[in-house]
Amino acid sequence: KPVSLWKEARFTLVRRYEGHPRWIIEAYLLTNVSEGPMVLDEREFLTEGVAAVGLEQTILAPGEAATVRIVREAK
Repeated sequence: KPVSLWKEARFTLVRRYEGHPRWIIEAYLLTNVSEGPMVLDEREFLTEGVAAVGLEQTILAPGEAATVRIVREAK
């Protein structure tokens, strides 16, 4: 499921884990669709209800993709 993030990135929800009573884990594929390198920081993904962010890598070359995992509070 595509998710709007930045115009330089394609951000797609790949999997959602909902088996824990307190946490939901989402796995996204982030693809750099710009013509330059993209530098990522976990803090860019922190919003209300987000407990943790895991980046597979922090620098993406043009056309490169990486997994982003986000842990959210279950409501």
